[in-house]
Amino acid sequence: MGRCCLRLMTIVLAVVIASPLLAERERRQGAGQGMMGALAMNLLNNKSVQEELKLTDEQADKLRKTASELREKHKDALTKAREDKDREKAQKIGQEINTAFLKAADEVLKPDQLKRLHQIEVQVLGVEAFRSEHVQKEMKLTDKQREKIRELAQDVQKARQEAFQGAGRDPQKFQEAMKQVMARNKEVTEKVVSELTDEQKKTWKELTGASFDYKPEPPRRPQ
Repeated sequence: MGRCCLRLMTIVLAVVIASPLLAERERRQGAGQGMMGALAMNLLNNKSVQEELKLTDEQADKLRKTASELREKHKDALTKAREDKDREKAQKIGQEINTAFLKAADEVLKPDQLKRLHQIEVQVLGVEAFRSEHVQKEMKLTDKQREKIRELAQDVQKARQEAFQGAGRDPQKFQEAMKQVMARNKEVTEKVVSELTDEQKKTWKELTGASFDYKPEPPRRPQ
């Protein structure tokens, strides 16, 4: 795995997962709920997700090409932002990448695929998903619930930072870190959901859909 590529993907992952959720984009008419997009590029490059969405070879190729072009376009800027330790700049670039990729995904994927992608995204984000304005609105969260969830989300963020600190460029350590974070996120998310009202639990089920066994993959060189 190329050092530059892994460094780039690590930055994108940090921006996409560790940062607050990006602003929601409304789907085109008839496509269902707005898609947050915070994990879209990584999820659509994941084999288990591709199989769940039943992507055709043509769809996968188009999305792969778009992701590769976006990475190449922003590679130097992201590398400089990392070297300068400019988190705000890295986050802004990450948002630009996600926005451009989501636009392509809207054109490539079918409405039912977009809807399922969104459900998988909410599942993977777990407690982080509750920070989304769209999810908060759909769930009709009270101020008290938002505050409690905010505190629990900070616990997951802390666990994420600790887990990835020693991962470096080692794919195996990356996998181990991801498992730790996902396990903690799942634990906290279940706690949040258990304290929701029956109506909120029903809405959460609609937002997440059928349970999906997400299998994270380490960053790899774009093809």
